[in-house]
Amino acid sequence: NALEHYRNLWNAENTELNPINIQEMIPGLELPEGEVCLCFTNSGFCRQKVIETQDNIFEMTRKFNIDETVSFKGGKLEQNKIKEDTLVVEDLGVFLVTNARLIYLSEKIEPQIIDWDQLESTEFDGATIITFKTKNEGDWVYKFPDEAADVLDIIINRCLKGIKAVLSQMETEAAEQKA
Repeated sequence: NALEHYRNLWNAENTELNPINIQEMIPGLELPEGEVCLCFTNSGFCRQKVIETQDNIFEMTRKFNIDETVSFKGGKLEQNKIKEDTLVVEDLGVFLVTNARLIYLSEKIEPQIIDWDQLESTEFDGATIITFKTKNEGDWVYKFPDEAADVLDIIINRCLKGIKAVLSQMETEAAEQKA
């Protein structure tokens, strides 16, 4: 429903982020003392890969009826190989936003954790992909459901802006104490 989606966007931008009791929804997940979950959604962990495909000439030409009186000369038809750089979903899991970090959990791979102070920025493709640019670990790419991606991007950027403001204030206070 479009109205509900725009309400969620407005709420993500303008209302207070209330903690969610995640232990009921993900049994066994224990957050450290003082850490609370602000939102979560299903997601896919993605990687850039080069995929090699073949130009399927045979599939295109086999539909034609060839008159048996026609003879062909020459060697075997070589199928062209096409290399394509594409984003591949490697794993499905749950993505959590807490007041201390971003967490990706799945059954296949180890938990992936990005602390807020390690996150430099995010890039949202306007549809379903969010790329997290970190200081030390490169880019992490996740695919989110259509209805959640833009809402999540707003929430993450609100948190990131708040964390950067707090870190900046702490650095200013530390510099003033040294002086």
